Amino acid sequence: SQSVPALPSRAEPPRALQATQSVAQLPDTADADGRITTCFCDIGMELDKLGKVGFRLGLLTMVKRLEYLHDFDKNGLLWWIGTEDGTRPEWVNPVMSGGVGLTTSHPMYAEGMKKQDIISRTQLMSGSCYWGGSRPQFVILDLKNRRLRCNYFTLRHGYQASNSFIQDWTFAGSNDNVTWVTLYEGGDTPFSKAWDVKSWPVEGKDFFRYFRIQQAGNYSMGRGTITGGSAYLCLAGWELYGEAIS
Repeated sequence: SQSVPALPSRAEPPRALQATQSVAQLPDTADADGRITTCFCDIGMELDKLGKVGFRLGLLTMVKRLEYLHDFDKNGLLWWIGTEDGTRPEWVNPVMSGGVGLTTSHPMYAEGMKKQDIISRTQLMSGSCYWGGSRPQFVILDLKNRRLRCNYFTLRHGYQASNSFIQDWTFAGSNDNVTWVTLYEGGDTPFSKAWDVKSWPVEGKDFFRYFRIQQAGNYSMGRGTITGGSAYLCLAGWELYGEAIS
């Protein structure tokens, strides 16, 4: 049976995204060839963190702080990329503009389903968004030239009925798309209705280029159920927050 989607809550005024403006200059140092190199780093960021994301002496690194206020607000990373760093009033899905990449474990289930809808900001007007057929099922977000130390993320259920929910899943980050660090581990489904939306805080362990949502087995038919699902992942909305560099 289908359920009536929840009405959106009253919009709240977005808080301005804040980029760290101040920088500190370290003492000049000589490289292996005896050349003098000046290092700039963002105040509050340790040099070892800069090294982990591949930055060298001589580069100025600015950190953009993306603070979660409410589900699908205008403070998230994908909103920022989709508005070209806040320079455009209208959001364009960054999968379509090439700002980010998306890879799924399986093709979309039906021809009319669009991969870019996995990071949609609004509830789909018709249809659903899912893929799979075998275990596991996943989606990988590629930030390309950006890196994010994530401290919050949001997901929207991708099915138009009150079933087929994500369960037994993980949210992970990587810099090589091979070795993954688990940032959040979910068991029973967090969703309970069609197009349901949930957000979670996570510990920002490091800056990552890739982020992955992976479901280990079958979807859930509802909280507390164990059997009855199939091997499909249903998602139609994703946003991330934290500290971003590019």
